[in-house]
Amino acid sequence: MATDANAPAGLAFDADNQLYFADSGTGSIRIASDTGTRVFATGLGRPNGIAFGSDNLLYVADTGANMLKVIDQQGKVRDLAAINRPVYISAHGNDLVVECNDGQISRYDQSGKGAVFHKLATPSTGLAIDAEGNIYFGGNWDDKHRPLIHKISKTGQTSVYMTGPWSRKFDVLGFTKTGYLFFAQGNDMIHLWQSEEMSFARSAAYPGYAAVRRDFNFPPG
Repeated sequence: MATDANAPAGLAFDADNQLYFADSGTGSIRIASDTGTRVFATGLGRPNGIAFGSDNLLYVADTGANMLKVIDQQGKVRDLAAINRPVYISAHGNDLVVECNDGQISRYDQSGKGAVFHKLATPSTGLAIDAEGNIYFGGNWDDKHRPLIHKISKTGQTSVYMTGPWSRKFDVLGFTKTGYLFFAQGNDMIHLWQSEEMSFARSAAYPGYAAVRRDFNFPPG
């Protein structure tokens, strides 16, 4: 796929499986296809993470504008909530979870009502929310330098969700509709994970942002 994007960032699929991505360099959101890209929305500061809500509106962590924004299906941009330097965003149902570049995590609903929920000791390398409202984040290590993914429950308790046997950090990317967490390992692998017995890995060069098609089914069948 050819693209003239300048500093592409977050990815998201809409209900029709069109792929959208944030172009931080031009302050725009674009739609990608096999033949190239087209502009969907402009006038943003420096958009990074993006996610579709259950209302099929696109929510944007606009780092450059210090704002959580929402874009309707015609590409009209609206400020939703002021927030300092948001980077990552994940959505499920009416819940939005946003992480700022200092590790502050806030929860919002689709009307923009929300508050700070948790403060990480160090910023993560990506976060995701599951169907029960639990938050998962990567980027930390244990005392044996093994990579960790942590889980924050809906009531705020933090626990280790998984510990890797490898030396490369985990970047949390999202969830599939069948409940698999997917994350990047180092700079060359994507994992789908539900338990030690139910996992899948695929090579990928320098994975950073990722999105799952709405019709993606794993395991098949």
